Amino acid sequence: MKFTALPVNVGDSFLLLSNNKYVLVDGGMNKSHIITLLNKEKIKNKHIHYLICTHYDADHINGLLGILQSGKYSFSELWLPEIFGSLTYTISCKIEPILKYWREHQYDLDKSIYDHSELVDEEYREDNISEYIDKEYKSDFKTNRYEDINLRVLNEFIKYSNQNLLYWPNYIPKFHIHPSSLNMKLNSSLIKICSFISSSIASGSHIRWFKYQDWNTKHKCPNSFIAENSIQTDITLYSPKIFLKMLYLTAINKESLVFRYNDPDNTNVLFTADSDLHFFKSPINLKKYSIVTAPHHGADTNNAAYAKISGKELIYIRSDRHQEDRPGEGYLMQAKRYCTVCKTNGPKQKISINYTYGTPPKIVGKSCICDTL
Repeated sequence: MKFTALPVNVGDSFLLLSNNKYVLVDGGMNKSHIITLLNKEKIKNKHIHYLICTHYDADHINGLLGILQSGKYSFSELWLPEIFGSLTYTISCKIEPILKYWREHQYDLDKSIYDHSELVDEEYREDNISEYIDKEYKSDFKTNRYEDINLRVLNEFIKYSNQNLLYWPNYIPKFHIHPSSLNMKLNSSLIKICSFISSSIASGSHIRWFKYQDWNTKHKCPNSFIAENSIQTDITLYSPKIFLKMLYLTAINKESLVFRYNDPDNTNVLFTADSDLHFFKSPINLKKYSIVTAPHHGADTNNAAYAKISGKELIYIRSDRHQEDRPGEGYLMQAKRYCTVCKTNGPKQKISINYTYGTPPKIVGKSCICDTL
């Protein structure tokens, strides 16, 4: 087994080779730099068996979008957040009522969703919105056929949308969406999601949708993977009202998908993305020498996540540049840790870990020196 933390500079991107299969988890911020890094890995036939997107953040998804749009790599399967599929399925089926609702309720949305002042109704707060949606609304329709997503509509949306206006001359009268900060953010997010799903479907790869759950699901997946906080599911057609609230959820780090590689003949790899691992009610016990990607790039805000992980001689890998709150104390307290970038003056490096069953791993890369800078 070989694990590689790719030096994407900004964001996360990890490549796993085991049992002759390549798995790429996230792609960093830059659309083109990730392709340069992958080319150096000399992946056989430029075929990645499993490409996994953990959540929406640009420093995780942009590189994956660049890989898909380049057409330089092929994939057996794409594992994507279910919310991406459901949003694009809904917009491809209900573009007119969605834009009508968006236009008529844009000021209410500004206040109820994006304004986090004490005046906001509790049901719309970030930590309650998932529960609120599940409790108050039922899905209109579910399908496991991503071919039902209308690519023509998605591509029209990408073509005609921008940060300020939403014009749909081919479908409905021209609805002007007020260019508030919320609408600009949501529209920009939706354009990217539509582009990502359009490119994913165009790749011809099989897509599996994973829906976030607020508990430890331990959902078994192909290739010895376990989804720790999600289940494989169908995509859903939403009402216009719930559509915009679901779109807002894409940017919540708490709902990053967490996967664990659990091959019996290898050590574990826990891909934490930006999650705080709150769904582990008791610490997860990993095999000796297991690899853990630092939660939210080792940020102070996720320090509590380390108490959710147990195991002997664990190896922590931190990607991304340093910021004021990263790396935090939780990460710096770990005995074995490696960074692709150690603060401002540290080495910018690729980290490779080769593991043969029953023997200590061979690590190529310098240990973290963040606490000495």
